[in-house]
Amino acid sequence: MQAIEMGLNSIAQTTPGIAQALGRVGYPEPRIRARGHATMLRTIVGQQVSVAAASSMWAKMVGVVGEEADPAEIYLLFAEGRPDIWPAGDLAVQIGLGKLLGLPERPSEKETRVLAEGWRPHRGAAAIFTWHCYNNAAL
Repeated sequence: MQAIEMGLNSIAQTTPGIAQALGRVGYPEPRIRARGHATMLRTIVGQQVSVAAASSMWAKMVGVVGEEADPAEIYLLFAEGRPDIWPAGDLAVQIGLGKLLGLPERPSEKETRVLAEGWRPHRGAAAIFTWHCYNNAAL
């Protein structure tokens, strides 16, 4: 028995209206989707607008980023807690890293990736520290 059925059975034991409705219409189909970033994005889009508009928006996004869009690095760092995420394209990370390393100019995304390579598997901590230092007057 699936969790939905178990939950509804439990509720139906104390709520006659739910029990009667279950008897008339039955259990809903499970709404389980694949885990991951793409499902999260599709859910966000679907909650904001009508089903038809969401389908149209989703098709446009897939046309731009592809069916298997990689999760934004910020999402992986903060929502997933991944310890080795290095958002080298983030402007604040680049500026903060430049400050921390005493660089004459803000490093490019490519340079930022190269500079942090030796920090694996702790680049997430370094990213958070660069944001901490980005506008810190003490530096």
